[in-house]
Amino acid sequence: MFVIEFKHDTADQLARLQVEDYGMELATSHRESRHFPIIPILCTGNAREDHHVTPKFKNGYVNRVSVTNPNSLARAISIGIDGSQTRSTLEDGVSWTESPYEPIPTIVEAATTLFAGHSVDEISRTDSSIEDLNRVRFTLESIARDSVSSGSKAICFVTGVPGAGKTLAGLSIAHSEQFDRATFLSGNGPLVKVLSESLKRDLMSRTGVKSDVAKREATTFISNVHVWLKNYLEADTNNPPFERMIVFDEAQRAWDSDQSWRKFRRSSSEPEAILGVMNRHEGSCVVVALVGGSQEINTGEAGLAEWGRALSDKFKNWKVYAAPEAIEGGSSTSGSTLFDGSRRYDTVISRNLHLRVSKRTVRGDTITAWVEHVIKGDNRSAKAIAENNDYYPLVITRDLSKAKEWLKSQAKGLRRSGLIASSGARRLRPHGINVVEDISNENWFLNPKGDIRSSTHLELVATEFSVQGLELDWTGLCWGADFRFLDGQWQVWNLSGTKWQKVKSADKLTFVPNKYRVLLTRAREGLIVFCSPGDKDDMTRLPEFYDGTYDYLVGCGMQPID
Repeated sequence: MFVIEFKHDTADQLARLQVEDYGMELATSHRESRHFPIIPILCTGNAREDHHVTPKFKNGYVNRVSVTNPNSLARAISIGIDGSQTRSTLEDGVSWTESPYEPIPTIVEAATTLFAGHSVDEISRTDSSIEDLNRVRFTLESIARDSVSSGSKAICFVTGVPGAGKTLAGLSIAHSEQFDRATFLSGNGPLVKVLSESLKRDLMSRTGVKSDVAKREATTFISNVHVWLKNYLEADTNNPPFERMIVFDEAQRAWDSDQSWRKFRRSSSEPEAILGVMNRHEGSCVVVALVGGSQEINTGEAGLAEWGRALSDKFKNWKVYAAPEAIEGGSSTSGSTLFDGSRRYDTVISRNLHLRVSKRTVRGDTITAWVEHVIKGDNRSAKAIAENNDYYPLVITRDLSKAKEWLKSQAKGLRRSGLIASSGARRLRPHGINVVEDISNENWFLNPKGDIRSSTHLELVATEFSVQGLELDWTGLCWGADFRFLDGQWQVWNLSGTKWQKVKSADKLTFVPNKYRVLLTRAREGLIVFCSPGDKDDMTRLPEFYDGTYDYLVGCGMQPID
């Protein structure tokens, strides 16, 4: 299959990336195109011929861009046919043209598309995921209509498998035409910054409005929950909020009362404070709480049960709707439940509030299960998944330069790659990986290839705090000595001064595995792990700190490229 982009007189890098990205879109998102080798060609008026054909193509493989001019276009196509040495048969053109286009956007792309006035159906055309999202969205809209007609207050707890699109569902309901007084709240600061900056840039490019106007418009769509609460609790203590509906992402990570006191000298937990602010409305209002599991990576996160405590103790006037997983516990909530044995609340349980279909990765829905087995120490089950995984590369190296080369070779077109690491991986600094250096999350995630501040430049590393809730196409996870596989099990270590100390704190024994769970699931198309070789002359990064982890990950099915 040839993808040809015609330009008048330019063959610059952006033009090459553009046509290469068209090829990648066909290979990953158009069902029938996956059966063919794909050769992108850039044809410009004055270009010198520059052909690249990789022998023995695999179907679905996107070749390097060939550059040609109109006089030599036929020759470029002929070279591609002769060089690929792979043949696929197209029975008829109709089957190809009618084959579904099934893109899976990043959360940044999805938010930008919704903000521009498009529907959720236009964002992703993967049948199962769209059906899943619409089922939840229609249920929430129905609950909201009932709340308005009855003048009641409602809270809905939505759960979902990892990568199912809870954030996308929340964004779509917050931006639904049916609700003109709704907003999306998140306590994830980097997520809010990146999405807000993306919306601002998009609005400026589409309409030409000034930066301050675009920024103001973006903040009406998505806001930081801590700022939102501060405004209504401190600046406006009596009046109800403007919003009749709020959608709160990762609601189980809302702060408990101790953290609220440390940060704002506020005596109530965030769940209690949010319900208190919304309870000021005389009539109806709706809170949609999106609930995930195994995402807790910091102190002071209240958990799902704090919402149940606030409801049963102080807000019995609210109607509660919840997915079964929020009541019974399960993998979607890491076993936590809304109400414990001492509390009861009249709850409407609806299976339509649970997202069942994972849609994060473009080529490997099984990656989430693989990660769970890796974190749990079950290398046999992990390896079995990896061996049956044909589309999502899982590779490993002990050479950082090779990891970077691999990422550059994989992230074709406008695909994004980046280096990520745990905030506790502090002794990767000799490799140039500085996890304590502040980065601009907006520039790291949004700036184009060639910008030294961009993730794609592979110089700045982002930690779990920057990437949680966001994603890249390809990631290079730089594994630290804070999470080691030794003596047949995972161990958590903390660097204190110049010495590593084994951690026994219950919180950190949960947080650190969760950090790596987050880091391992940030890639949509493929993952490479860099596991340091260590240094026998440096007591803070001895080879044995990393050797067991490397061997274990190889045993989990990761393929060495050294």
